[in-house]
Amino acid sequence: MGHTSTVTALSVVGIIQAVAIAYLVLGTAPAPRQVDEASLLRDWSQPPPWPVFLPANEVLQFSDRLPGLVYPPSIHAMSVAMMFMRSQLFYTAAKLDFAESLAAGPLTASELASASGLPPESADLTFRVMRALVALGYFNEGRPCPTTGLPRFSNTAVSATLRRAHPNSIRPMVLHLTEDTYLSWGQLSRQLSGEGVAFPLSHNGTDFWDYLRAKPKQERQFSNAMTAVDALGVPATLSDYRWGSFKRFIDVGGAHGSFLAAAMRRFDGIQGVLFDQPTVIAAAREKWQPGAQWGDVQSRAGLFGGSFFDSETLPKGRDGDVWVLRIVLHDWDDEESVAILKSVRSAMGSARCTLTIVEASLAPTVSGTHASRALMDLHMALAFEGKERTTAQFEALFARSGFRLTGVHPTRGIFVIHEAVPV
Repeated sequence: MGHTSTVTALSVVGIIQAVAIAYLVLGTAPAPRQVDEASLLRDWSQPPPWPVFLPANEVLQFSDRLPGLVYPPSIHAMSVAMMFMRSQLFYTAAKLDFAESLAAGPLTASELASASGLPPESADLTFRVMRALVALGYFNEGRPCPTTGLPRFSNTAVSATLRRAHPNSIRPMVLHLTEDTYLSWGQLSRQLSGEGVAFPLSHNGTDFWDYLRAKPKQERQFSNAMTAVDALGVPATLSDYRWGSFKRFIDVGGAHGSFLAAAMRRFDGIQGVLFDQPTVIAAAREKWQPGAQWGDVQSRAGLFGGSFFDSETLPKGRDGDVWVLRIVLHDWDDEESVAILKSVRSAMGSARCTLTIVEASLAPTVSGTHASRALMDLHMALAFEGKERTTAQFEALFARSGFRLTGVHPTRGIFVIHEAVPV
């Protein structure tokens, strides 16, 4: 870290310490307040201007390391060890629909338990769960009940994203991460020891994809989770690349088609093709019917089921196509990723097409990598034996599969777009 960065870091730490002292002197908690529930359903996905995004991104990266600078090492280490409690609390709130129950207004713990379908004897534990969720900033303590004086709870902007009606609802992803992949993280040391991949180790030898095929409910949940990823940067992805210059948009492994629909709505003249496994496409068709969620653009779209390992099942390339693999390759190791890319290259044939890989690309240096991206890279390894990649790693995959890297396009979100053309 250079001198300027060190001074900046120390200044930030000093400010935080001053705020902490003021917090202790002036009061231990903010006064309970009333929350306007409708205002919490704001769409947060629109990207800020680049001059705002770039410094904000640096601040967020620094904030990942801030607790280690502020807390004594032993306290910070204990806090790290307890992090799983936070994710389990948040999952419980999502699973039991606490945010939905609070949408009509503040509730006491017993009222929340009743509204959530819990037995009366769970009221005390519900209160303790909500107390922890408020302490973490995920929910809010509202004004006390006027008749009993008991604390009441309400939503925050964070908890509101667990509501189904929220334009950036993250609930399906919260459910998927905890119900489908949480156990894998308990097997990290065994995978490091060479005993196998974490997901099969924690699921009686079944890999992730066979697990989904055997559990249709979880397969739907996974597809819904992929749709929920839209909350993390679809508008930025569509704004920060030249999608409008193409004639046809082929979304390979596009789940139910939320990204494709967003692209077709934004660019009126573009045709669309959604491609995924047959069972996924069967579920997606309901959302593409006239009058359904994406029915307004269904006349310009085609839906096809198949395997992206089999080029014969992929659509045939045409001049002016852009082939999109969004959060696909990170599910697969290098050999399988090359096989997917070779299949796409074969389907393109001699047509003048462009390939785009939309993923949370890693920085080329260790210190330049955001914690969230490093964690997602590990998650891919544990769940799928996949990985997040650097630009150099993508370029190597392209060279092995008949493509040439032609551009790298950061976006004002979590994704980076790597562009390639057939050779």
